[in-house]
Order: sequence, then structure tokens, then C-alpha cells
Amino acid sequence: MAKHAKVVKKTSGEKTKRSSATRKIGKGRKSAKPPAISKRVMRRRALQSVSQQDLAWVFGVSVQAVSKWLANGSPGRESGGYNLRAYHAWLKARAQPKDLKNDPAHRLKLAQARREEKRLAQELGELISKQEAVTRELKIIRWTVGVMNRAGAELASLVTGKRLGEVKRVVAKYFDERRREAVGDD
Repeated sequence: MAKHAKVVKKTSGEKTKRSSATRKIGKGRKSAKPPAISKRVMRRRALQSVSQQDLAWVFGVSVQAVSKWLANGSPGRESGGYNLRAYHAWLKARAQPKDLKNDPAHRLKLAQARREEKRLAQELGELISKQEAVTRELKIIRWTVGVMNRAGAELASLVTGKRLGEVKRVVAKYFDERRREAVGDD
């Protein structure tokens, strides 16, 4: 069992402390040496204080690259070294894509690319002008209105005296023929 420090009274009234091999520390812990720093604390301290060379080695770059990072706003030197975690966060933030929506140069490049795609599609016949599309739609609408106006008179003679099932077939055939006329199928 460990010995504890003893206090011995001298005759003149002063107290003298006699040291022993170990002394009682804190709540019942006994140790002959100062308390050890935990590994976790040591790792934290190591990450907070690395040299510029170590920083370059960890990130796989040259020391000159780390110097350029410092010139470009990277975290500076703190109490004895560079903070590895701060550098990691800084590099991660730099790797994030910028907000390109508000970047005028990016918006210009997108507009130019869209314009070029449109021009190429028109050249290849994959894209028609707005006016041409409207003209085509109007032509289809006029044709459909004409077919519907004629359908009543033409179908009346075809379906008179027929049963419902036969009327449905006649009407379907009539409109199928009109569709073929419109698209040119035969």
C-alpha cells in the first residue's frame, strides 16, 4: 500500500512535510508522476499545431502550394502551428461549387450555349420557328373544324337504320379515314 505524506510537528510550532514515494492525488487516485495527458487530448493538440511541411505532406501538395493557400485566404498560423482541421474545412469549402445562378459570366456562357443549340437544331430541321408552328396549328384546327362540319351530314346517311354497335364502327371508320387524309397515310 502506498504511503501518504505525513506532517510532523516540530517543537517550535512549525510544521514540516515529510515526502513519501507516492502521494494521494484527487479522489483516491495515487500516482508517482504527474497525471498523463489523454491520447484524445494529444491528438487534438497534434491536429492544431502542424508545420507547413506537415500540412503539405498531409494534403499531398508542395510547401509552395501551402504558401499560395495562405496568400489566397487560408487559415493562418495559430499558437505554434497550423490547424489541420481548419485547413481541411477551408479546402472542403473551396471545393464546393459556387452559386453559379448569380455569376454573370456563367449566365452568359449558358445563354450562348442555348443559342448555339437552337441554331443547330434549326439547321438540322429539328426545330421550327414560332410563326411556322402557329401556322401549322391553325391549319390543323381549320381542317378539323371542316371535317366536323361535314361529318354530321356525311355520317347521317351512313348510319340511318343501323344498330348502335354498327353505328360506332361506321363513325370510327369515318374518322380514321379523315385522319389518314390529314397525315397522308394510305
